[in-house]
Amino acid sequence: KGRTAIPGLTDTHVHLSEKGTAEKELVDCRDFYVDVNSVADILQRLANAAAGAPKGSWIVAHGSPMQDFRIEDKRFPNRHDLDRVVPDNPVSISFGAHVTIANTPKITRDIPDPAGGHIRHDPQTGEPTGELHERAQLIVKKVAPEFNYLQLKDGIVFALDQCLQRGVTTVHDIVRYAEPVR
Repeated sequence: KGRTAIPGLTDTHVHLSEKGTAEKELVDCRDFYVDVNSVADILQRLANAAAGAPKGSWIVAHGSPMQDFRIEDKRFPNRHDLDRVVPDNPVSISFGAHVTIANTPKITRDIPDPAGGHIRHDPQTGEPTGELHERAQLIVKKVAPEFNYLQLKDGIVFALDQCLQRGVTTVHDIVRYAEPVR
């Protein structure tokens, strides 16, 4: 009848529970999927989320990997940008698995890079910019709220439904911590 049949697709590298849960629970600042073309667009989304959040509660967001190369500003927001638009809440925004930006981090210029990680510093002042690479992200991730069991469960189901809609029938889930498999 003119139809094409192909075998189900396999995704050999996916962070299934993290992706699905993030899409359901986090502030979406990704340029791939929503209308985010500049640092100002990212900051507006964070400010909107903070407007409805209690003072002192976490604003946790996610952007796209390598987004700094595609948006107009050709950079990530820094802690000063985040502090300006969300002065009363801790903010964490991950740009893929390798970079997290945080506002007013609890680190000083004297804290050394952790093993396997890098804390970016302003070249003029020596102060941290809020940009944390690789294992330095743990500085923020250890104090930011974690997803609970039901959020993870719903996120996994959400991501699996997306896979099936796209013809992906097999995944190799890259699990970075134990909670999603419990």
